[in-house]
Amino acid sequence: MYIVQIASECAPVIKAGGLGDVVYGLSRELEGRGNCVEIILPKYDCMRYDHIWGWHDAYRDLWVPWYGAAIHCSVYCGWVHGRVCFFIEPHSQDNFFNRGCY
Repeated sequence: MYIVQIASECAPVIKAGGLGDVVYGLSRELEGRGNCVEIILPKYDCMRYDHIWGWHDAYRDLWVPWYGAAIHCSVYCGWVHGRVCFFIEPHSQDNFFNRGCY
């Protein structure tokens, strides 16, 4: 089965509480049972980049609908302790994920 998890945290890269542990642990367990799991996360400015391997551009020109308009985004990909993760970076003056905390 192909499973996509969308979350605001995934330990150890983004961890503010228990959700990060659950997302990482659940993805590991699902993969251990033969599923293909990918995780979609925000690209915070304060992430633990030292736990991401193989960081590369996945999409450079993604437009996401937002309240009758659209926000230009980039998407990056990397492996967090064996888990495939995609990180969304919106190019917006609203600084959705550029705030120094989770």
